[in-house]
Amino acid sequence: MTAALSNLPAPAMVAALLTLLGGGVFLALLYCTLILQFRARRLFSALRSAAPETFNHLTTICGFGPGMNNPVRLYRFLESPDQDSDPEIGPLKSVCRTWMRRWLRFVVIFGVVWALIAVGAGILLATNPR
Repeated sequence: MTAALSNLPAPAMVAALLTLLGGGVFLALLYCTLILQFRARRLFSALRSAAPETFNHLTTICGFGPGMNNPVRLYRFLESPDQDSDPEIGPLKSVCRTWMRRWLRFVVIFGVVWALIAVGAGILLATNPR
């Protein structure tokens, strides 16, 4: 495997390594998505019982809901100081906020890696025309 990889031209080697890196970042993004969804479900469950009006606001989109997924309102709620002092919702909100930030970081990293893959593939095609 290593000998076959070392015989590749440099742009092909870069593209292969960036593809492997992209796959690793994708798996990490998938893991963060699953954990974030689990944490958000626990937060919504606590909000449904402790603050039903906030739950209805967060889970309504264009008149549909409650119970829909509205990530924009969720992000605004997580970044706002509302209900941070609540003993039941505050810790869940803090954990959910942490996982949302991790998820956003991985989305940005994934985009950068795939942009680098595109550049590597372009260099590969430009230097090795058929």
